[in-house]
Formats: sequence, structure tokens, C-alpha cells
Amino acid sequence: MENNEINQIFKEKELIDLKYFIKQRDSLNNTNILYIYGYHVINSSGIILTTVATYYDNKPCILAGITLNIVGQLLNTFVHLNNSISDRIYKNILRIKDNKYFGSTNLIDPDKDTLIKQSNSRSNTIDEKV
Repeated sequence: MENNEINQIFKEKELIDLKYFIKQRDSLNNTNILYIYGYHVINSSGIILTTVATYYDNKPCILAGITLNIVGQLLNTFVHLNNSISDRIYKNILRIKDNKYFGSTNLIDPDKDTLIKQSNSRSNTIDEKV
């Protein structure tokens, strides 16, 4: 294989990845819009339900209101997770634009082995300081 063919293969791969990243970011943004509206509706409903149920001393409705707040917080957690993933995708898009892209990266979280190595290296540096 010639060098030009290899470069062409890499350019095609970058274009495929770029299209994929743009589609993924768009999907995450659209999902986040639904999650944000859902969070506000569910969380507000939970607050109102809990407040009214507390006034009337209706314990099952109080629990229902608390449950709604928990579901709302779960949606809020998904929004933050999606924002984190979207930021990583955006960094890959910028790498492609700047010709510094070397292939796909982990978009969600680093693998367990990487975390263990980082944890071990931190504990070693702490031991050295003590």
C-alpha cells in the first residue's frame, strides 16, 4: 500500500467519525431538551404535591411527591451525564478539524484498568510525601 492510500483511508475514517459525532451530539442535545423539561415538570409537581399533602397530613401523597422529586433528580443526572458525553464528542470534532484526531476515544468513562492505575499512582505519590 502506498502512503497516499493509507492517508486516504484515514481521511475517510475521519469523515465517517465526524458524521457520527455530529449525529450523536444532535441526538444528545435533543434528548437533553426533553430531560430538562421533564425534570422541571416532574420536580415542580413533586414539590407541589408534597406541600399540599403535608398540609392535609396525607402520608401516601407525601411519599408520592418525594418519589416524583427523586425521578426528577434522576432526569437531572442524565442531563449532566449527556452534557459530559457531548463535551467529549465536541473535543473529538475539534481534533478532527485541527487534524489532531487519532481515532475514537472513550466517550463515557475510562475503563476500569485506567482508573486503577490512576488510583495507584496517586496513592504512591501520597506515600512518598508522607
